[in-house]
Amino acid sequence: MSQSINDFVLTDKQLMEFVKVELDFIKNYCADCKPTAFPPILKVLDSRQKLHLISLDVDENFHRSTKRRQVLEEAGTKFYKKYGKNTFPAIVMLSSEAWLKAFNANNMPDNIRQPSDYPDAVEVVVVQAITFANTSILESDCPPRASMGTLKIEARNPYLKLSEMSEPNLYKAGPETTDLLDRFFIGWFQEDVRTKN
Repeated sequence: MSQSINDFVLTDKQLMEFVKVELDFIKNYCADCKPTAFPPILKVLDSRQKLHLISLDVDENFHRSTKRRQVLEEAGTKFYKKYGKNTFPAIVMLSSEAWLKAFNANNMPDNIRQPSDYPDAVEVVVVQAITFANTSILESDCPPRASMGTLKIEARNPYLKLSEMSEPNLYKAGPETTDLLDRFFIGWFQEDVRTKN
């Protein structure tokens, strides 16, 4: 039986709950295992409702790496090669350390630098998920949606201590907001095109 993303339905609430469960998992992992850093984790829920944990060939500075996009694109290509076109990535979720810098909307700087370049930037663990799934069986061609939640890194010594910074929210996916996760889908779609040619 051929399946596609059009066969998969995911409500906004379910997408945000997917991120919330991951935030809770990360908090419990850090409390129980006491790591000093959090490695990036990529999870994919496929169109058959199977959850995949995808290994990323990265070091501890993934959130600063210029190869992040390439790594995610390669992960999408590998996923396609392993599972084929009938197993569509319904939700792609990445959890990783990051720097966060907030700006006042009325006082934005002209030249925005990397968040880690600002002395008042905050270290966080970000959980971001993206989906192309429809929100109901009556809908078709739903625009891509994303959800994100953050945990603030309060301390690293003697181990990583986290506190909740933001609950999962919902927003429109696109190059400005989900560029990194978009790369997974780019790799998947490019491999699909290559196999058809």
